[in-house]
Amino acid sequence: MRKGAKLQQYFAGTHLNPNVTWWEKSAPFFAYINRCQSLLQQGLPVADVSSNLESLVRLGKDAGAKILLIGMRIPPNYGPAYTTSFHDMYGVVAARERVALVPFFLDGIALDEGLMQDDGLHPNSEAQPKLLDQVWPRLLPLLKK
Repeated sequence: MRKGAKLQQYFAGTHLNPNVTWWEKSAPFFAYINRCQSLLQQGLPVADVSSNLESLVRLGKDAGAKILLIGMRIPPNYGPAYTTSFHDMYGVVAARERVALVPFFLDGIALDEGLMQDDGLHPNSEAQPKLLDQVWPRLLPLLKK
């Protein structure tokens, strides 16, 4: 894959397609996502989420994967201390595990209503090139290794 390559978008942001080749191997990833979502919804300490994230990164590294950790933010209704701790968690895990990091995937996108779906949380199709621009500089070196 190269920057600027034409990519097809399959229902981005609406559902996951079980007909793709990686689906059968994705159970651990979805278990992690479900666990983190549950922890966040319960308002549990970020340390619990961080521990799960570190475990996932270690599992990937142990399996020989090249890891690019992509940071996210949570809505401000969780309160400033929690949202800041959540965002900072990605940098801490990336440094501790020595993996590449995109600090905030939606940087320059999240606050642009024209690039977000009606829910205000998920990027729309027009945001996709900007998302690639966020990730590509940190992904390309991993692909060359």
